[in-house]
Amino acid sequence: MSTAELKLEMFRKLDGLSPDKLKKAYGLLTNFLNKNSKVGFWDELSEAEKSAINEGLKQLDSGQSFTYEEVRNKIRKDLKV
Repeated sequence: MSTAELKLEMFRKLDGLSPDKLKKAYGLLTNFLNKNSKVGFWDELSEAEKSAINEGLKQLDSGQSFTYEEVRNKIRKDLKV
């Protein structure tokens, strides 16, 4: 089967799917392509997202973080639970 024939056959199969199954097929195809892509998740992030992650890492390195217990206690205090 040639590449063109394969693409046409895939299109025909996808065209006959219900919207729910089409979304699932799209997810499977996307996951497959992403796993086989040489582009990592970092390359897909916006500059704002990269900047926010780097800022968070700097805060962690400088000790500006909270434990789970500290966060839980603050939420309980704020919500008066």
